[in-house]
Amino acid sequence: MGTPSLSIVIPVYNEEQNVPLLHQEVRQALDPLRLPYEVIYVDDGSRDGSVARLTEIAARDRNVVVICFRRNFGQTAALSAGITHSQGEIIILMDADLQNNPSDIPAMLAKLDEGYDVVSGWRRKRRDPFFSRKLPSRIANGIISRVTGVKLHDYGCTLKAYRRETLETTRLYGEMHRFIPVYASWAGARITEMPVNHRARKYGKSKYGIGRTIRVLFDLLTVKFLGSYSTKPLYAFGIIGVWLTIAAVACEALAIAARFTRFALSLHNDPLTLAGIILFALAVQVVMMGLLAELIMRTYYESQGKPIYVVRNVLMGSAQGLVTLPYRSPSSVPLEMRHDLSSPPFTGQPMPQHVLSLPSDLLADGYTAPRPAYITPPIQPRFPTYPPQPVAQPRFGAEAGGAPTAYPAPLPIIPPLAAAPAAGGLGAARDAADEAEESGLLTDPRTNAIANSMAGHLRDAFAGQRASMNGDQEG
Repeated sequence: MGTPSLSIVIPVYNEEQNVPLLHQEVRQALDPLRLPYEVIYVDDGSRDGSVARLTEIAARDRNVVVICFRRNFGQTAALSAGITHSQGEIIILMDADLQNNPSDIPAMLAKLDEGYDVVSGWRRKRRDPFFSRKLPSRIANGIISRVTGVKLHDYGCTLKAYRRETLETTRLYGEMHRFIPVYASWAGARITEMPVNHRARKYGKSKYGIGRTIRVLFDLLTVKFLGSYSTKPLYAFGIIGVWLTIAAVACEALAIAARFTRFALSLHNDPLTLAGIILFALAVQVVMMGLLAELIMRTYYESQGKPIYVVRNVLMGSAQGLVTLPYRSPSSVPLEMRHDLSSPPFTGQPMPQHVLSLPSDLLADGYTAPRPAYITPPIQPRFPTYPPQPVAQPRFGAEAGGAPTAYPAPLPIIPPLAAAPAAGGLGAARDAADEAEESGLLTDPRTNAIANSMAGHLRDAFAGQRASMNGDQEG
């Protein structure tokens, strides 16, 4: 089987009777499309025979991938695992309870072909109890649409189709799989909604209840905060702090005014005075919390190299005309494969290396060598690993259809020590350090910090040698 262009992700939890029928319907819907596809079943710690049924299916169908959790982690975790293991450029999520109809998949793919990035299913004729399922769902959908600004009739319908790029930077927690369209919309994705078939459950029992609606509302608070204030949390806390300060000033003003009225209350006996002090203290604490949130936010983004923006594509002019390049967020690229985008293309030739060797007699006199250090030229990767290893570089090193080229590792400064003149002593070391300084390596701010530390050790050794020589001359 080649690389699939379509991935179907299905979480499974205690659906022993439904899984064989579901897989049969999925194949009936996908085989006529003549597209390379994969079906990823994620068993969420089932306690019945679901795993055995999935194993039988995987043994017969090479398009099937089965992921088994050690215990029940929830639907969001199962969907996240399926998305992570998927390979298709289009990902479709659906339930395993046979209430979603796989025959709607071709229509969803047709909608994506119209230029949309997300197609959300809408169970217009829902086959569920009204008071326990339909009514809470309608209330929750209305609140979510109002708060997030993304108008959808049915956030709870798992049957949705996504282009892969809309999911690459999304991280799911809690019950937040239903908010994926919100995240995608905030990232600039084009979203549409289409009615889908919905069937009554035939086998097994539902895992949803009224308590899940309450948890969804709590997740909505998190989504709203992350969407509106994830890069500027002080704004959220600052607004609250301003209103608390206004309330504190109003209480103090009323307390002072009451002092000169017929009530003639003393300020220390007036409850408004105490209320104003408490409100002002709360305002200060809220603002300080906002400042701490700012620090945490900046650490989060800068430590992972996560951008605060999303790029759809890059347009470049060339001799052949305008070229449109797909864009991958740096946060979606493994750390060891991130390279400075300003670096020139990799040519496959070894890069110039600068080796600084220390004389053996310097070490014999008690000099403690630091860890092996590397002087890296400016065009090295922005995020080198330590110790450096050959790094796959598909951005510049791989030709069309070829394997990635290994990035050469820099040569160590120490060892080897054999390259230094055996009888040179400190004079040879001084000459080597002078040569490195003249080339600008030891003073360049981009030079490895360990190399600078080693240069400092050399300078200290030279100073000590000079002091010893001066003392001998004076004696």
